[in-house]
Amino acid sequence: TFAVLEDFREEYRYCIEASSDRPLTFGRIERLVEGFVGRDKTVLGSPDKLRSEPVPSRESNVGPVYDVVGENLMEVVLDPTKDVVIHFYSPMDDKWDYDETELKNAAEVLEGTESVLIGKIDGFKNEKPREFPDIGYFPCTYLFPSSNKMMPIEFNKTQGFLKDRLLEWIGDHASKPEDLPEEARKELEAKDEL
Repeated sequence: TFAVLEDFREEYRYCIEASSDRPLTFGRIERLVEGFVGRDKTVLGSPDKLRSEPVPSRESNVGPVYDVVGENLMEVVLDPTKDVVIHFYSPMDDKWDYDETELKNAAEVLEGTESVLIGKIDGFKNEKPREFPDIGYFPCTYLFPSSNKMMPIEFNKTQGFLKDRLLEWIGDHASKPEDLPEEARKELEAKDEL
């Protein structure tokens, strides 16, 4: 059992938990509320950090689709050397298995491209930091160009979440399209011929 007080303005969460030696009482909850209203840090303590799965080790997180979590989302996205594609998903989504396959297929084509990283993040198990751009609902996919990290480009999924469409979209917005492998460039050339 626990009580949670959320500060929606500052996007912090303060929690008190019941334990065998400290039950959750009205008095403890009242102190939390009074401490919050009075901004008394001695009562509040520090806010909980982001809800995040553990950061995957570099040895186990080898791609082609990299696992990203709340705790390392900003670090991954803000890498100035890469265009970063992040797919925010819910494992409960009926289409997740299909989307994951298409995302993996596109990532396999781009594997080895130093200027592009493709990652996925479970939106239910991981929160985004406050300073992260608003992404709306998930599932959704964004590209964070190396040249403008705070202006992500959303993938329009209405015509299908397909490998070829993903590659075309990445190619259209890549900071260094010349770094893309031949298969991805062919997608761009085919589109230009239309």
